[in-house]
Amino acid sequence: MLFFSINQVGNGIAECLDWLHNGRVIFDVVWLLTVVILEKGYKTMISQTSEPLQILDSLYQRGYRSNLIDRSLNKIIELERANNLKQASELQTKLQAYELQYQMSSDIFYQRFSEGSLGDDIDYFEWSVFYELWQSVQERLQVLQPKRQ
Repeated sequence: MLFFSINQVGNGIAECLDWLHNGRVIFDVVWLLTVVILEKGYKTMISQTSEPLQILDSLYQRGYRSNLIDRSLNKIIELERANNLKQASELQTKLQAYELQYQMSSDIFYQRFSEGSLGDDIDYFEWSVFYELWQSVQERLQVLQPKRQ
């Protein structure tokens, strides 16, 4: 796995912005890069947060129960679910704009784009990133759904 310093990421963003001159594209690329960086940061935070989770797991494995911890964890999950629902909605709006513009569902687009049958238009790359982010959010929402008893 490759990690970059903040300076390296900042320099990469600056180079991309120098390369692109269209204001709309610049905005979209900055937004995409921000989302991708946050997405990567989310994944690297797992190792930093795993120790507290392991402690709680160890306590619960030994039979310890706490209403405070249960309520806190449920609230964290509820907030994370709400955040992911918001992200999904924002991404869905972006996907729908591309679907309307190109008269194609995102599923079909992504399959064709992955096969290499569409070309190298910047819109296609942006659309594919939005679609991948949307899929990632959908996977998280599946995990965050309350279990039915």
